Amino acid sequence: MDSVKIVNLLDKAKGELASDYNKAIELLLEAKVLAYQSGNPYLISNVELNLGKQYFFLGLYEKALDCYINLIRSAELNEDFESLGKGYFQLSGVRLVMEDYDQAKTHLLKSREYYIRHFHSEEAIGLIDRLTFQNNMGLIYSGSNDLESARKEFELGLAMLSDDPVLSNVRIQLMNNMGDLNFKEGKVKEAMEYYNLAKEQLTATSNPLFHAMLDHSIGKTYLELESYADAVLFFQRGFSTAKKVKGYSHLRHLSKGLSLAYGKMSESDSAFLYLQLSDAYEDSLKIKKTAEKILVEELMSDYRQEKSQLLQLYEGNKKNLLWLAICSLTLIIFLFMRAYWIRDRLLNMERQRNEMEEIVGKSNDENLLLKRKIEDTQKEATLMSLNNLRKDDIFKQLSQTIHPDKVDNDSANAEALRKILEKMTEDDSQLLFGEFEYVFENTHMGFFQKLKNKYPNLTPNERRLCAFLKLQLTTKEISQITYKSIRSIELARIRLRKKLGFTNSEKNLNDFFLEF
Repeated sequence: MDSVKIVNLLDKAKGELASDYNKAIELLLEAKVLAYQSGNPYLISNVELNLGKQYFFLGLYEKALDCYINLIRSAELNEDFESLGKGYFQLSGVRLVMEDYDQAKTHLLKSREYYIRHFHSEEAIGLIDRLTFQNNMGLIYSGSNDLESARKEFELGLAMLSDDPVLSNVRIQLMNNMGDLNFKEGKVKEAMEYYNLAKEQLTATSNPLFHAMLDHSIGKTYLELESYADAVLFFQRGFSTAKKVKGYSHLRHLSKGLSLAYGKMSESDSAFLYLQLSDAYEDSLKIKKTAEKILVEELMSDYRQEKSQLLQLYEGNKKNLLWLAICSLTLIIFLFMRAYWIRDRLLNMERQRNEMEEIVGKSNDENLLLKRKIEDTQKEATLMSLNNLRKDDIFKQLSQTIHPDKVDNDSANAEALRKILEKMTEDDSQLLFGEFEYVFENTHMGFFQKLKNKYPNLTPNERRLCAFLKLQLTTKEISQITYKSIRSIELARIRLRKKLGFTNSEKNLNDFFLEF
């Protein structure tokens, strides 16, 4: 019964991929618990593979790597060559992300070797797997700047395609990667043709990250063609799609593309904002930590293979006592030396870690100052955005009100001045603060949602006041921005303290929101 339930959970997870990635991962985690409870190695491998793929697509490489390592270890214990082939194929993908193309190629060839051992011939391997091999080998050659070999791999993969809907995902990837290859060779027009062909293959049930990937590809092509407005349009659409499913890897590339496009359009504030977002998403990917973890696993995998080979050699020759004694002694010496080697390597890694921690410790003060400088810069950028919007609005109104055709005598001048005063005091704060909230949310993502969840009874004006306090604005600065008196702001702060439960507390609101 558990086996049926696990298979059903896997099928449900696949159905959720196009709409709710969080739900898909929840289903896969539930299936993982049941698989390990059942002890069935096939189910364990299948669940770890599917869960790892979803983490990988989202850019959660460290979590994906843990799944692939569990898959390989389970497969090694059970001599499951097909699962070993799948595991090493996924490790090859992780190495591609690390841009370690030599090691990626090593893993890919090892994966193909295990597939052939399982199916007994390359022709017996499934078409999707063979196409995926071609695609990834092309990526490895492209990353290594062997563009001629990359083109051969991609063209061979495209030639193997049919109209079978099952091949749509790999068809999209091959066409996109062929477009990237043309783009890399400076053939922008040909690149755009392949991107559009790939986009035609997308459907409502396609992986949302494929949509984001192609929007990024087309956006960078428009950027190269100096069509910056079109580039921003595609980058923004891809960014919105990737953000819905938390595709951090795609968000990193799309943010960088938006930063470049806005920079070309001389919109420095937007360019700086998206550059910061790109750096933040890069940090969230934990690429360095994943690279260190995969290095350790590769060393341990080599050790396990060597140990397995020695044990097989021992079993095959145990009748020969003399050879057995020599082999045993050799094995002991080897393992002893190997253990010392691994110990020295781990100690060296520990030393390096301690040195890094010491460096980080010494630079804590510098990091704190840098953090404060960034927060001040964010605050200034937000204030500048508000002031620019306000100035622009006032200047437009002045231009429309005091016009040579309208002002022709003293009475008309007086009337014009009266209109100016009315327009300067006119309540257009909703439009301005809507723009402010958009800029603020991009800088402090999730702040308003967290505030709404914890204090649902706050009014929109009170939530807006919370945002100003998060930016560490003084009462005078808030008064200048909102065009309200200092007394009004002070009363608003008192009401806010009451709603937050700080009536009888000495806690400072600015300190509270600095940590919120």
